[in-house]
Amino acid sequence: MYLPTFLERTSYGERETNPYSMLFDGRIVIIDRPVDDTTSNAVVAQLLCLEGMDPDNPIELYVNAAGGTLAATAAVYDTIQYVRCPVYTTCLGYIETPGALLVAAGEPGHRAMVPHARAVLHQPTIEPVRGTLPDLDRRATEVTRMRTFVEETLARHTRRDVDQVHADIDRELHLGADDALAYGLVDAVVPSRKRR
Repeated sequence: MYLPTFLERTSYGERETNPYSMLFDGRIVIIDRPVDDTTSNAVVAQLLCLEGMDPDNPIELYVNAAGGTLAATAAVYDTIQYVRCPVYTTCLGYIETPGALLVAAGEPGHRAMVPHARAVLHQPTIEPVRGTLPDLDRRATEVTRMRTFVEETLARHTRRDVDQVHADIDRELHLGADDALAYGLVDAVVPSRKRR
């Protein structure tokens, strides 16, 4: 991945920086790829660091994540719930279930989506596995446990019944921004941060 760098002039001289460092200085964290272990570890570290720097000021988390693993997503989700400072979430672009869980986990009243963003909710999937029958049975049990995690988490944050969420994610549920608002995944559709 190409990461542009530029020189910033400070009272101490010049320093080389990049957009992510500048965003971090503004208490902004971005997830711009599937939520895998590497992404999860980086986001968890940023959230904990920002909490340690100033536990009373909110953190803004922007999510544009097509997919990922639920184990990695659970680590970020738990950290959002764990830190003392509120985490405001915004969906940019496209999110699937892992990203949707993180957007929904944001501070109530501060979960947003831009007008042309999309969310796809679906049940957990597993990659093809090989092994003995007892091992395959254990994998099936784990997938069932993760589906329960997804359903209960979405139900909690959207204020929907778990059975309704179960039915909704049995097949892919595609939501535009207004649909996500009606579903309870977000609290607002924000077309612009410009003052009018």
